[in-house]
Amino acid sequence: MRRVDSAGAAQAPVGLGTSASFAVLAGSGITNTGVTTVTGDIGSSPNPSETGLASMVRTGVDHAGDAVTQQAKIDLTTAYNVAAAATPATAVAVELGGTTLTPGVYSHTTLG
Repeated sequence: MRRVDSAGAAQAPVGLGTSASFAVLAGSGITNTGVTTVTGDIGSSPNPSETGLASMVRTGVDHAGDAVTQQAKIDLTTAYNVAAAATPATAVAVELGGTTLTPGVYSHTTLG
């Protein structure tokens, strides 16, 4: 039997804004080596350098340093800050074996 910890643990997901469509969102360029499949947009800003894209199979859009990439980086930073500032909804035991946790923020005294 599995225990599900859900007492207040479910929280609204952190919104990713325009960064949600990106599979690769970089700041100092993108370098690909070998055959790679990427499902989603790619982009880098402020350094829009991209190398090795000839062997990349991509289903998204290449936003190399454009305004979409710049906004996505702002949105990703905002999402990170929201997640980092979230307070734990529930404490968890040291041993998590057999426990199913719903999405949310958890804490343990030894973990901080």
